[in-house]
Amino acid sequence: MCCMQERALVELKRDVRRLRAMPDKIDVALDWVVRGVALVQEHLQGQHQEMSTEDNEDDN
Repeated sequence: MCCMQERALVELKRDVRRLRAMPDKIDVALDWVVRGVALVQEHLQGQHQEMSTEDNEDDN
C-alpha cells in the first residue's frame, strides 16, 4: 500500500508541475492538487513514524 501511495504522490507532484507551467489555467485546481500532495505527504510520514515505532517496540 505504501508503494501505491508513493506512486500517487509522484503523480500528484508531476501534475502540479504541469499545471504551474500553464499559468492561465484554473488556480483553484492547482490549489487542490497542492493540498492533496500535502495530505499524502503527511499521511506517508505518519505511516513511516508508526512503522518505526513498531520496529522499535519489536526490538525491545
